[in-house]
Amino acid sequence: MKKKIISIQTVSMILGFVLLSTCLMACGAVKDASEKIPESSQTNKDSSSGLVDDESSVGTGNSEESLDDELDSLEANFMTKGDLIVANEGSDVVVLLDSDGNFKKIVYNESNFSHTITGLSWKEDTKEVLITVSGSGEVIAVSAIDGSSRTVISGSVLSSGVYDVVELSNGLLLVAEYSTLKLFNQSGIPQSWNSPAQPRAEEVAATSDGGFVVCSSHNNTGRVEKYHVNGTSDGAFKVVNASAAYSNANRAYGCKQLSNGKFVVSWDGSEEAIAILSEDLSAEELVYQEPSILRSPRGVEEKENGNILVLDSYFHHIVELDSDLELVRVFGDTVLNSPAQIIEVPTL
Repeated sequence: MKKKIISIQTVSMILGFVLLSTCLMACGAVKDASEKIPESSQTNKDSSSGLVDDESSVGTGNSEESLDDELDSLEANFMTKGDLIVANEGSDVVVLLDSDGNFKKIVYNESNFSHTITGLSWKEDTKEVLITVSGSGEVIAVSAIDGSSRTVISGSVLSSGVYDVVELSNGLLLVAEYSTLKLFNQSGIPQSWNSPAQPRAEEVAATSDGGFVVCSSHNNTGRVEKYHVNGTSDGAFKVVNASAAYSNANRAYGCKQLSNGKFVVSWDGSEEAIAILSEDLSAEELVYQEPSILRSPRGVEEKENGNILVLDSYFHHIVELDSDLELVRVFGDTVLNSPAQIIEVPTL
């Protein structure tokens, strides 16, 4: 019996020694492995490791600003929201400006001196700007994403005198020629419709009810008129001639519907004015006149903030007015040459 007890104790001691040896060997292996980990891959305070605990670069405003700068540097679009696209009749170049009128790049350059860039319009579904070229009778589209261009409507189906283009609510493209309005599908194929007689249309623009508005000048009479999408007049129009307060402002060069449903119009002649018209075009609610700033007003545009941009082809600059037609600023005069049409780039 005594011999058996001794054997058990001996076995217990042996087992204990084995366990202790195993533990010591394992701990040593862990220590060795730790010592062999390269400094650059340890999760310590070394900023070169990519895992940082420097509080100056974690959760601070500087880090957010750096991220914003990084994102800006990765901006790949040809145009950005808030940029201004301006068509210059004097140089036959469409330019891209930043929101303060500083030159960014050329959007489209018409190399044929006998041709003139006349109109601009935004094509929302494809994020393109549409450009009319008088002389060749073409409609060109330039992508706001990558700057690529394509011919949307060829000169073979238009007269050489084209002045503006707009995409309507039904997806069709309306083009203003010298004496008529023509309709095309997205492939540039003419569509049959009851074209209204519209001599010397200067600008066409879509309206919130699905129709369109046309401003024109003919026989010393400026006219702004609304139409249904099928080309029939809805009876709303405004005529400026000798009976107007500014009797010699007899040409309507720019017209667009504002976000509040009213219309902004640029009248030109030997007197000039920018006017806000009621929704039915029957009444002028506000008028801005300042010959030292506006001598030859052309295209108009409403900015996202509700301010109104007006081009002046005599002074070669952009006039910004607030929604009450109070002067905000004049800018862009160093890069423009007889500007005719303007668009503010929306969200892409």
